[in-house]
Amino acid sequence: MPARKKPVAAKESTKKPLLDDDCGCIPHDVLVVGIGTIGEPLTRLLLDHRSHLGIGKVMFAKFNPTDLGSVKMLQEAGGKFVIWRDTEDHFEPVFKQAGLSIDGYMEDAMKSTCVIADCTNIGNKLKEEYYSRAQYPVGFLAQGSEEGFGQPFAYGVNDSTLKPGEQKFLQVVSCNTHNILAVLRLARNVGDEILDSDFVLMRRMNDISQTSSAIASPSVDKVKAEKYPGFGSHQAFDAARVMRTMGIDLTGRIHSTALKLDNQLMHLNRFYVKVARKVTLGDVQAAVKADPLLAYSQLRDMNLVFSKGRDHGFHGRIFNQAVVIGDSLEVSPDGHEIYGACFTPQDGNSLLTSVAAITWFFNPKSYREKLAVFNQYLDRFHTIYA
Repeated sequence: MPARKKPVAAKESTKKPLLDDDCGCIPHDVLVVGIGTIGEPLTRLLLDHRSHLGIGKVMFAKFNPTDLGSVKMLQEAGGKFVIWRDTEDHFEPVFKQAGLSIDGYMEDAMKSTCVIADCTNIGNKLKEEYYSRAQYPVGFLAQGSEEGFGQPFAYGVNDSTLKPGEQKFLQVVSCNTHNILAVLRLARNVGDEILDSDFVLMRRMNDISQTSSAIASPSVDKVKAEKYPGFGSHQAFDAARVMRTMGIDLTGRIHSTALKLDNQLMHLNRFYVKVARKVTLGDVQAAVKADPLLAYSQLRDMNLVFSKGRDHGFHGRIFNQAVVIGDSLEVSPDGHEIYGACFTPQDGNSLLTSVAAITWFFNPKSYREKLAVFNQYLDRFHTIYA
């Protein structure tokens, strides 16, 4: 975020006002802050499905005049681009040269918006400076890196803990945390209580849209024992936080190790879960296929699964929470230990949770019905054939 300049005298603006004069604010307007690897597809997802979700305006904001191609395409799709007033001099010459327009200001948008979806890596800072003081929005959400922003949330996991009027701030947990939670849901469905679990998360080095964070070879993340004692990495820690909202304490029964691979396609989760009730391999396979939020893959190669999402997903995304590799599943002879591997489909699972959170803020009673429009995407990849 650029350094703030001292306020100057207001000047006349020729920009069209963000609000319609004849109807005032529209209660179901949405503002997406940040259009990176999560913010841009989320904005497009909302734009393309706003009639089904009951959304009015979809606004999006950036702090710097970069990614002009993304701004242009989102505006062409119907999005309204807004900036902070004191950054206008920073944006104006760049946008004028590129033939782009600024549609409004953040200060006005925050007075008319129902939900603000923060997709930056400074969500907690913005909450402290702006969001916590805003009067109008009924809800705010931030992404996985912003621990402490609000109650952790994963669609299809702890929805029952959301209470209208009680949660104004939600933290959408990371894509790999979604993957872990999906495996835990699967294990609990077949084996009841979780006695122990371990997850090795082999993360991609960066998104294919990024050039930073490239590595020359696999690299193991440093254990943050002081911050996540006994959990290994933030993914298991956050998964336990989500489960705790449902009254389930996994302390001492969940652990994750994170490492980074020199690939740009998908994350990979190798898992082990010990359950209280005896299960068979057939039980596990049937439970995977019965879970609409999971995908079952007959492919074992990451690039082949990724290509299915690129070619047939919504803007290249798979929204299922985990792609379970069928041939990787195994159950111990005593029936209490489940082993396997699954791919994490980019950020698709957290994108779906972000849409669910936004829609829940609109109407907690009917958000599930409105989200039915996404069943077509979940069904498309429920079984990924060779």
